[in-house]
Amino acid sequence: MASVGPVPINTIPFIASCMFNLRSTTDYNANHGVKNILLNFINNKTTSEDGSEAWCSSILDNKQYVLLGNSDVKEIHSLSIQGRGDAPQWVTSFKLRYTIDGVNWAQFKSNGQEILTGNNDQNTVVNYVFSPPIIAKSIAIHPETWHSHISMRTEIYGRPYLCTSFVQTGSIPIGNRDLNHGKDLRKAIRSVTFDRPFPTAPKVTIGCSLVDATTDKGQMRWKINPENITATGFDVVFNTWGENTVYELIADYTAVVYI
Repeated sequence: MASVGPVPINTIPFIASCMFNLRSTTDYNANHGVKNILLNFINNKTTSEDGSEAWCSSILDNKQYVLLGNSDVKEIHSLSIQGRGDAPQWVTSFKLRYTIDGVNWAQFKSNGQEILTGNNDQNTVVNYVFSPPIIAKSIAIHPETWHSHISMRTEIYGRPYLCTSFVQTGSIPIGNRDLNHGKDLRKAIRSVTFDRPFPTAPKVTIGCSLVDATTDKGQMRWKINPENITATGFDVVFNTWGENTVYELIADYTAVVYI
């Protein structure tokens, strides 16, 4: 989800700190290039040798974008966007895409909507805060609509992503007697929320550390499956069938993301 608000404290301005490489689909010319995209960039008013006070595209369509990132995974907490300081030009709406591996790209959505509102003047900064943060190596800003020309200044705020969260483990029990009666297929669903969101949906494996059950004619019938896996959690589905009586199962899980 994205909401307009102040830049979160203790975040790093990635562009100003030279922690992002910058690319663009087109530049109006060398003096209007993506090098001038930094938020609040101001040129030399006397000589104008620094070029335009924004990145300006050479083509005016919604296929233009700027790409910001490098090979390190980051938490992206916030994005600021601003118009061109030396001319009445700005982006009025835009989309975001991001990638954690440089190959597979995801479309950012906020409450199911892809388009975010941009600026309505040259210099006012509009800042979006992402909750949860976007986990990515690179992010692309795609202007959708604009005033006069596609011109933009921006900054991305965040933190380095801690690799310790690429593996998470835990256990969860049924916790009651939902499966201790009946003869047909029965199931109990328990939800797991990860201590820290993954950058993308992980692979989840399930084991079982405790079985408290009676057999059905000498056979023990039960299974545990992970379902509905997302970057923030998943469902553990406990199943039994026949005349088994299951008093308790404890599932042990390992969730892993490979980068």
